[in-house]
Amino acid sequence: MLVNPTSAGGAALRAQPVIEDYFHRQSFPADFRHTTSAEDMRQRAAAAASEGYSCVTAFGGDGAFHYVLSGAIGTNVSIACIPAGSGNDIAMGLGIPLDPIDAARLLVHGTPRPVDVLRARFSGNQTRIFIGAGGMGLDAEANQLATGRFCRVPGLLKYVTAVLAALTTSQPLGVTAEIDDATWQGPLLLAAVANSPTYGNGFKMAPAARMNDGWMDLTFVEDLPWTRIFEALLVLLRNGDLRWPQIHRFRARRIRLSADRRSPFHGDGEILGEAPVEIDVLPGAVRVIAPPFGPVALE
Repeated sequence: MLVNPTSAGGAALRAQPVIEDYFHRQSFPADFRHTTSAEDMRQRAAAAASEGYSCVTAFGGDGAFHYVLSGAIGTNVSIACIPAGSGNDIAMGLGIPLDPIDAARLLVHGTPRPVDVLRARFSGNQTRIFIGAGGMGLDAEANQLATGRFCRVPGLLKYVTAVLAALTTSQPLGVTAEIDDATWQGPLLLAAVANSPTYGNGFKMAPAARMNDGWMDLTFVEDLPWTRIFEALLVLLRNGDLRWPQIHRFRARRIRLSADRRSPFHGDGEILGEAPVEIDVLPGAVRVIAPPFGPVALE
């Protein structure tokens, strides 16, 4: 079990004794390893299979899950998660309980299930993966602020503050999107690419997204006045049901995004690279201990 000791101001460290006690009472073998950096977490996850582990657990937030996934993908180990971050959107998308003891109970009694992963390819043959949601434009700018200037702001308030701060300088991007066999062009406030329904600690940017259906869900948002953006944030927190003419939704297996100026692209709360970027779905590329997803929607 790879513990991020700095996650959400030490939430994982505070929960660790309770989880250890639960595992002991369940006679469930588990090693707890405190990580020192994102790269340390990735390397430890990559080494788990050769060290004889059948499962590696991310004990932290979305960032911890991202780096455990980056290390473990392509090996024969399963991934699990005990959410303890300021944002736990990946766990929410997978149906993993947010209460640490309930998540530990799932780890003890659950079953590994195939989950899709998104692969992002940038110029220079740089390839990154992510499993939750990401994008470019306003949300990428807000993500940088949330993990930087506002990193100590607690919970949901961090992301709301970051979005409002980003709005003071953000300008629409001229975006060209090649979506499977079609092309879309126009100025956008943001372009979101999602495997999971939420990001930013509960914003339902892609409420219909499922993490095992072989598709990614795309949301393009045209420029909006700030009052309308504030209204949109409230809808995204409630149910994500934005049926406005400035909102465009697609489903795809592949998308290539380019912009008319420098534009960082983020995924799982991490800046992965800069546009242009090509993203495709890797169906069932990793096995995660999670509740049953239920029937997959038909095409």
